[in-house]
Amino acid sequence: MFEYGLYEENFELEVKRIMENLGYRVLHYVYVGYKGIISQIDLLAFGFGNVICVECKGMDLVKLNFSSRKKVWSYIDVDGREHTFPSARVQNINHIKVLKGYLLESGCEREVFRKYRIGIPRIVNVNAFKDSLDLTGISDYSRADNGIFRVSDLWMIKDMNPVSRVMMPIREGINDIIYRYAEKNADISDATKKKHRLYIEDCKRNHKGLFSGQNVL
Repeated sequence: MFEYGLYEENFELEVKRIMENLGYRVLHYVYVGYKGIISQIDLLAFGFGNVICVECKGMDLVKLNFSSRKKVWSYIDVDGREHTFPSARVQNINHIKVLKGYLLESGCEREVFRKYRIGIPRIVNVNAFKDSLDLTGISDYSRADNGIFRVSDLWMIKDMNPVSRVMMPIREGINDIIYRYAEKNADISDATKKKHRLYIEDCKRNHKGLFSGQNVL
């Protein structure tokens, strides 16, 4: 099984299966670039008028310590040990920024505007965790603001991001266009995953891209 840091591929496949069962079309591992930055999106889901960028966190955890203002979060695992990891909110919002930049440069946004006379709607930020996560004491607002969902809660995404009956055909048409552009960049091969892992290590080592310490997006 291929593992990339904390993010286990079998968990991504579980989330993908659940979202497909909920009625979404889902692309696994979408690589997009903008301003020299390459992002690997775990899952990109399309359905019910929304495009959803899903970051999958497959660690075994019981408690999550987080804040929308912090760039580093921490969690308590099932053995009571504490671990730190980059903020899922910041990480996924950066994925969304790169994706939106790619959709602009690739001509997707221009195609959407030419057909529907509106821009690309907001892309939904979702960070999926295992059901072992205890959400006691975490407010609904804080969960929504940070895009925190357990796998058993993924059905809530649709209700939290409603699209009117009037807008639904337009939004689904826009989804079809975005899907076509994103599908070109979906690649689950081990060779591409290894190449991206080496790219991330190089960025960290040489302080490039999102690891430059500057607001590059």
